[in-house]
Order: sequence, then C-alpha cells, then structure tokens
Amino acid sequence: MSSWFNNLPCLQYSSFQRISISESWFQVYAIHPIVFAIHETYQHLEIISYLIVGPKKSLLIDTEMDIGNIEKVFNDLTAVSLTGIKTRTQHDHVGDNWHFEQSLIDFECELSRNNDHALFTEAHKKI
Repeated sequence: MSSWFNNLPCLQYSSFQRISISESWFQVYAIHPIVFAIHETYQHLEIISYLIVGPKKSLLIDTEMDIGNIEKVFNDLTAVSLTGIKTRTQHDHVGDNWHFEQSLIDFECELSRNNDHALFTEAHKKI
C-alpha cells in the first residue's frame, strides 16, 4: 500500500538545499539566501512556514501546529530578533504562536471574523 509518507521529501523541494536543524519534526529548505521554508513534514497536511532573515530582524510567517517546536528551528537558523505573523487563524497556522507571544503580529480578516471566530477568540485568550 502506498502512502504520502513514503514519498518524502516532497518533490517540490528537490531543487533546494536542505538545512540541518536540531528539531526532527521539521525539515528546512533554503529557497533563497535569506528565505527558508520550514516544512512540517511528518503529518498529512504538510504545513509550511516561511522565515525571512534580515540583518537586524526576521519575519516568521505562520507558526505551524505545535507538534514540534518551531522556536528551536528559528534559533537554529538565526540569532536576530523575530517578528511573527499569521496568515489566518486555523490551527495549522497558529499552534506555536505561544512561543512568540511578545513578537506576534495579529491580523483579523473577514475570514477570521466569519468562519474562525471561535478559534480566533480561543487563540487570543492563550496568547
């Protein structure tokens, strides 16, 4: 029986350099000298966050599901300060927000207000 898990790493990453990190739940690929794709490989949604590293600050786009520790990944890749941003309030985008509560930018959009209100409210209570 074939499974999505048997086809890892995903073909779309084959042209990018894989970066060694200490957190085994994730795989990281350098897609540009300052842009990293952080791939939550070992679950079926295959969630991807992006880290953009500048000389003084970095930007983490989405924080994944909180199965692995994305903060460890961030610390492996850079020592500059972090700002986090979430693209929406679904669980696979906000799970590790609690690691970055002092530096998280929150955008409430129409989708969040109408479709994800309960999750949005719950996430805000936690952070």
